[in-house]
Amino acid sequence: MRKFHLVSAIARKLQFKIDKRIARDHRYALDTYLALADIRDWSKNDLIFDVGANDGRTIMRWRRHLGATRVYAFEPVGSTYRTLAKRTGDIPQVKLFQLGLGEKAERRKIYLHEASALNSFYADRVSADTTEEVEVETLDTIVEREKVGTIQLLKIDAEGHDLDVLKGATRSLEQGKFEIIQVEAGFEVPGKSEASLSDFTKFLRPFGYFLHAITNQSKVRVPEYARRTPVAHGEPWMLGYGDAIFIKG
Repeated sequence: MRKFHLVSAIARKLQFKIDKRIARDHRYALDTYLALADIRDWSKNDLIFDVGANDGRTIMRWRRHLGATRVYAFEPVGSTYRTLAKRTGDIPQVKLFQLGLGEKAERRKIYLHEASALNSFYADRVSADTTEEVEVETLDTIVEREKVGTIQLLKIDAEGHDLDVLKGATRSLEQGKFEIIQVEAGFEVPGKSEASLSDFTKFLRPFGYFLHAITNQSKVRVPEYARRTPVAHGEPWMLGYGDAIFIKG
């Protein structure tokens, strides 16, 4: 038994080195993927909802670090969706939806950024005049229409819109459809229009979800602080946002 644990530890250490090298070579943060891999053993039958799938890079990273799970991917913007389809359309486990998700079904204007990952429903988050009308559904509608059972991971990265996505999933939350929920949570930075960690905690707690981890923490510059407290090298940095991972208690 001791020999087995030793071999297992060596294998985990080797896998970590491989994962770290892959993340470094492809220039992305590894900690969120490691946190998800540590929560449970992932299998090909598991289902991930990817809300704000962008160009499909996250799907490919899940396949590297979690294995070949099933993925339902949601991306509303036409050009970005076409890139997503080109990258993942031939993967049988991936089902694509050209949709945004929100608190209610509607047609809505989305503001486009030259970096597609920054497209947002909120004009103050995007310094661009280009917009596109997109279709928005609720998560509850999708879950019921697709007749899905348990969803092992609900990942939301919707550039300030994450809490609205959850508000459109109250029936699914009441039914405990999601084992793990990952959102991009803000840390109450002045002038930033995004839900804070405390907003998500307050919303999810009645449904039995508890904060498991905060990963991929990022800092932002805050000009408001620079006017009050001068610093040597421009505006000061403060913790701006991170990936908040909640699990069902």
